[in-house]
Amino acid sequence: MKNIKKWVEHYISKYHKMPNLTLDEMKQYISECSNLSVPEVKPPAACGHAVVRKGIAYGIRFDSQWELAFYIKKHDIDGEHCERNYTVKFPYVSADGKQKNFIPDFNCGGNFYEIKGRWRPDDYCKQAQCPNITFLDAELMAPIIAEVNKFKPNWRNDYTPI
Repeated sequence: MKNIKKWVEHYISKYHKMPNLTLDEMKQYISECSNLSVPEVKPPAACGHAVVRKGIAYGIRFDSQWELAFYIKKHDIDGEHCERNYTVKFPYVSADGKQKNFIPDFNCGGNFYEIKGRWRPDDYCKQAQCPNITFLDAELMAPIIAEVNKFKPNWRNDYTPI
């Protein structure tokens, strides 16, 4: 692929996510980018802005209320075994070309999930290199939050900021 940077930027603008790239394609993309920038993405009105305050609910530490909403959806509504992931790591090559490890937010029956309030350059690398992890951003969280609001209207009251 000659100009992978242009192709990736077109793909992101069309699908709002990073395409699946091989490690060689990712290295080529990184080398073609002198300054990786992430386009400003506004969440849908139904979802509002992410509240990025760490807190505790159900005796579990969450990085945001979106994470709590996801947990309620999976655990309380869907009845799935879902827990915060603190141990399972996935290797990836960061935007600056360094080998790093990534720990997704949740492990639900062996399926891993990452809740994204804002996208940074490394997040696109994680998404491209860890295709088995589901990334949920504002667009994908909107229906989850709507369902949680119907199921448990005062769910935010269970969240204690820390």
